[in-house]
Amino acid sequence: MQTARTALVEQQRRIQYCESASAACEHADALVVVTEWLEFRSPDFGWLAQTLGARVLVDGRNLYDPVRVRAAGLKYYGIGRALV
Repeated sequence: MQTARTALVEQQRRIQYCESASAACEHADALVVVTEWLEFRSPDFGWLAQTLGARVLVDGRNLYDPVRVRAAGLKYYGIGRALV
């Protein structure tokens, strides 16, 4: 987090830092995943559907099965994947 704060010093007024991935999702409309970190490999899609205001998940790493994500009630957008 400190590395991000140092690198993004010009944008500090617009950035809210959170102590966990789940805390970052609370009061958010969408989740955009752009990392393959283990902590993001198996999210609770049901919890995300209940938590995210717009119920949108953008999968920038194509980590998730679109059918499973949509079955949980989320709108799924996989970067580089054809729309199904």
